[in-house]
Amino acid sequence: MTMNTQWQAFLTEQHAFLDENVGEQVGNLVPPAVCAIPHLAVLSIAGNDAARFLQGQITCNIHDTGINKSCFGAICTPKGRAIAVFVLVHQAEQFLLVMPRTQLATVKNHLQKYVLRAHVSLTDRSDSLCLLGQWPGNPAPTPLLLTTPIDNGVSIALANRELVIAPFEQATAFWLALTGQGFKVAHPAWWRNADIKAGIPWLCPMTAEQYIPQMLNLDQIGGISFNKGCYTGQEIIARTHFLGHAKRALFVGSCSALQAPAPQSDIVNAATQETIGHVLTAQCLHDTCQVMMVLQQPESGVFQAALPDATPLSFTAINYD
Repeated sequence: MTMNTQWQAFLTEQHAFLDENVGEQVGNLVPPAVCAIPHLAVLSIAGNDAARFLQGQITCNIHDTGINKSCFGAICTPKGRAIAVFVLVHQAEQFLLVMPRTQLATVKNHLQKYVLRAHVSLTDRSDSLCLLGQWPGNPAPTPLLLTTPIDNGVSIALANRELVIAPFEQATAFWLALTGQGFKVAHPAWWRNADIKAGIPWLCPMTAEQYIPQMLNLDQIGGISFNKGCYTGQEIIARTHFLGHAKRALFVGSCSALQAPAPQSDIVNAATQETIGHVLTAQCLHDTCQVMMVLQQPESGVFQAALPDATPLSFTAINYD
């Protein structure tokens, strides 16, 4: 599973950043800006039974989507543990699941087990669809996940950013149009950093199957439907919802660090050294590290969190408004 080779060659010619490693080349983010998004990929679900099939496999409700509205969701194990978090895009003849590239093959193999005789095709679109992100600069307020069809592709609003998914020719034309209008080329680390600040809980192989969706705040961003009927993992997810609330939730914090803690690294109570959660993902830019973490819900008061090496973490609940 690799990025479209033509797209990769084009981005190289455009001096776009494709390296996942962050060094001095990361620079600063000065909107308006555009960046490649090499760490995300797209799985297509198509066929006459695609809608019915997906409805029985994902946490969100496909009827909450349309050509102008996407949504977050998760694919879970029968025990309700999230294998991957995605953005669901509803096109006329197919559904697109946008997710971390590292999770696509796992999700495809998982879903394939449930296809049976359904008229459904699962296709890795990594070689046919390109992804790029843009910061328009000073955009008008846009509803989260508002989706705009553009030349065989889509543009998806993420607060002050837009995620664009398009075939090669349309993607290159869009990129050239933006850079021709003065958009600077940004490092994809800035996009990952923005996803963390926005509380988008992308999973990776180390964090897959560790958390139920509520621990990832998917219920707060419309990623779980509690009235659509059965789907894989639904029993445990619904039980957690109707019997109370999850004992853990997603928080975003920051610390002074040059190297990001690995996924599933411990987060401790600075006073007692008791483990109170784990890192979901982290991204360092310059000397500041943004950390997304799943923590125990504090019963009372506010505790001080830290990494095991005693690096203090300032953290807050995520505001999705």
